[in-house]
Formats: sequence, C-alpha cells, structure tokens
Amino acid sequence: MDVKGLHVIVSRHNGRNLGMAVRCFAAVPKLPVLLRTHASPLLANFPGPCQSAAVRHRHYNCLRSSGHSAYSVRRRVISLGATCCTDMAELVCADLSSRPVKTHLSDWLRAAKQLQAIGEYQRARLLLDTVLQAQEDSAEAYALLVHTHLQLGGDRHLLKALQIAREGVAACCRSDKVSIEDQSRCKLALALALGSVARMTVIPQADRSRHRFEAREILQSAAALQGSHCVPSLYALAVIDAEGGHYDQAVQHAQQALEAAEAQQQQSGAAGSLTAPIIALLALLLSARQQVQAALTVIDAAHTSSSNRSAFSTTGSPSSSGLPRCYDILLMRVKAQLLLAIADANGALAVLGSAKQKLSTARRGFSERHDSVAAVAVLKQQEAQVWRDLALAYASQQQPVDAHLCVQQMQQLESHSAATYHALGVVAAASGDGVAAKQAYKTALALDAAYAPALLSLGALLRKQGDVHDLSVAAGLLTDALRYEPHNHMGWYNLGMARKAQGHVEEG
Repeated sequence: MDVKGLHVIVSRHNGRNLGMAVRCFAAVPKLPVLLRTHASPLLANFPGPCQSAAVRHRHYNCLRSSGHSAYSVRRRVISLGATCCTDMAELVCADLSSRPVKTHLSDWLRAAKQLQAIGEYQRARLLLDTVLQAQEDSAEAYALLVHTHLQLGGDRHLLKALQIAREGVAACCRSDKVSIEDQSRCKLALALALGSVARMTVIPQADRSRHRFEAREILQSAAALQGSHCVPSLYALAVIDAEGGHYDQAVQHAQQALEAAEAQQQQSGAAGSLTAPIIALLALLLSARQQVQAALTVIDAAHTSSSNRSAFSTTGSPSSSGLPRCYDILLMRVKAQLLLAIADANGALAVLGSAKQKLSTARRGFSERHDSVAAVAVLKQQEAQVWRDLALAYASQQQPVDAHLCVQQMQQLESHSAATYHALGVVAAASGDGVAAKQAYKTALALDAAYAPALLSLGALLRKQGDVHDLSVAAGLLTDALRYEPHNHMGWYNLGMARKAQGHVEEG
C-alpha cells in the first residue's frame, strides 16, 4: 500500500479507528522514520476528534522539531485528529510561534491567506495586525488586512478597512522599496474599501458620493494598466457604475473585464476567480436595459464553457481546505431570475431545482471531509438562498402550498435571518393572509432594520391597505428602502401612489 492510500485510510476513519491507521503507518518502510518511531505513542495518546487542541499541538511540535515541513506535518496531524477549520487555524498559528515576522514575512502572509481561505477572518486579522506592527511597509499585508475587514462586514469593519487602506497607500508612497505592483495592490484595496463605505446609509449622502467618485478615479487608473489588477479593477468599476445608475458605462466595463479575464485564462489555462461574477453582473446589467434574451445567451454560453469545471471549486489550491465558491449556482440563480422576467416560470423552477440538487449533493460530500465545517456552512447558506428563490417563484405563480414548503426547508437551513422571514411574509401575502405577512415583515426588520426587500414589501402592503396612518408609515418605509435600492422601480411606484393617496398629487 502506498502513502496516498494510507492518507485515505486515516481520513476515512477520522479518529474512529485510529489504532489501525497508525499501525498501517508504522508498517510502511517508505514513510519517514519519525512516524514509524512514534507509532506507539501516537497509537496510545494521539488526540481523537473530541480531544483538546493543546494535545494536538504537542504532537505537532514533536513532528516539526524533527525537521519535517510545516505543511506536511499539518496535513498528517489534521488527518489524524483535527475535525474542523478551527483546528487547522490553530495549527497554522502554532507554526508561527517561533518565527519572527521580519525574517519569515512570507510565512506569515501565507498563513494569513490560509486562514482567509477557510473563513477564519478574525484570526487572519489578528495575525496581519501583528505583521504590520513589525513590518510597516508590507503592501501585501495591508491589502490582505483590508480584504479581511471587508469580509467581516458591518459598519465598524468597513470604516476600519478604509482607514487601513489609506494607511497602506501612504506607507507605499513613503517607501522606495515598494514595487509598482504592490502600489497598485494597495490602491485597488483602497478603491474597494471606498466603494464598500459608499454603500453605508449611515453616513451623509455627500460623503457617499465623494467616496464613490474617488473610487472611480482610482479604478480607472488601475484598469488602464495591463497587469493582474486589470480584471478586478474593471469589475469593481462596473459595479460602482451600476450602483450609480450608469448602466451603459457599467455594461462597457463589464464587457472589458470579461474580455480581459478570458485573455488571462487563455494565457494561464485556468479560469479566473472573477469570471463567473463578471458574467452574472453583465447578465443583470443587460436585463436592466430590457435585453433579457441577450442576458440569457451570456449565461448559457458561460454555463456551456464551464461544463468541465467543478461547480464547487475551492479557494486556495485544490488540496487546501478552502471554501466552495459555488460559481455555477450563482449563474443558475441569475438565469432563474431572467426566466421569471420573461414569464417562463417552469424554466426558472427547473433551473432552481437543479441548483438545489447540486448543493444538496455537494453538502453531503463536504460533510464527509475532516476539515469541512466552514465549507458546509457556505453550502448551507447557498442552499437556503436557492430555497428562498424557489419560495418566491412559487408565490409569484400563486402556488402558496409549494411556496410554504420551500420556506420550511429554508428555515431548517437558516432559521433566524431577515431573508427567511421576508420569504415567509411573501408567501403569507400570496395566500391572502395580510396579518401574518405584516408580522413576518416586521420580524425581518427586527433582525435587520436595513433589509430593503422587507422595507419594500411592508411598505407596499401598508400602502394597499389605504389607512391614513398606514399610508404615512408606508411612505416612510419606502423612502428608507429607496435609500438602499435607489433604482427599484416598484419602490418608486408604491411611494408615488402612497403620496398621491395622502393628497400630495404632484409629488406622487
């Protein structure tokens, strides 16, 4: 039996039959002498799935002290005893405990990327903070830290990301050791942070416009340069244009980003990480210009070209414990929305059903892995979104029974979320139960006061009831919703009808 076969044995047994697995390791002469020498103590004391990380660290340090690489030891230790991404994160951090930042900067940055790949953003943040305290001119560390705060989300982290991005650009300008590529990386991180902060409704509109304008200037200059940052710059530029309602410019930049991504793919032979999001954005932009058939053609062409690629490729290397990206699911959900726009409900339901089946199968597959907790969480979130799309599609076709069953499935995956209660309200409204719909919308807003779909739906419901008090509340809800989604035509229509019913005919 070869080494690869033994790794399979250990992974499958995952601590349940650890003795047999370690005896197999000890019996193979090709394996390092270290593992054969330590077979007996491993057999007696090696931590199982429920034992503490401290015990795993002791064995990890024992293996490392004998000269084996951190990566190979980490994989063996995790295969034998670690059961989740948290264990992987603990071992990644333990490997750095005896390595100074200044002399092992690349190891620290690599570890930060590994932590990001498995969704351990808080640990990555702490690690990168330590890096920047010791190495203030590390452009890559600044860019990674900005990305970490953006992924953590929330107003506090978004503002912190903007502060760090500005500090990174200033540090790059002060240092003469920073390359042009690193300067571009920091400027791109600044543009992304500006664009994210510009979406915050808690800051004045003038500041949001100023941030968006500054981000556009940075992205335009970055997109003009031929390099690795060209594609993400064009993609971010298309998003900012779309948010500003400049659909023609957004389509142009999305098309340029797709062409650049395809050119890079031909050179490298691998699909870029932004190809699917660019295609989805381009399809949505085309549909906003009433070019639904053209949008469907783009989606179908992308789905055909990606038929040989895994729908659930992970971040990082294929062997890493990265999070699934769910590219095909993104495209399938967009396609379903486009089919609903042209009244092809059966086609949309078929596409969403296929997406649901793919996610369910993938989730069962990832559940069998030893380091898949974060990956399964991502897949559960994606599956909940597909169930939500199915519920809304059935509700739009006046099929409340099927819609309610879909919402129940969504609640099992994501019980306490604004999206779940909003879907429950839409289904109740489709069934004619206005009281239950109103309560569900209010619960959604209690969970997330800025959830625009719930604001729009509750405002529309109160507007239709026609009561003087309800009309006033409806106008306020719709006004708030349009701050988050300023280009929602149904929101503007309902606000106009509410103001007209209040007696403000001209304003309405």
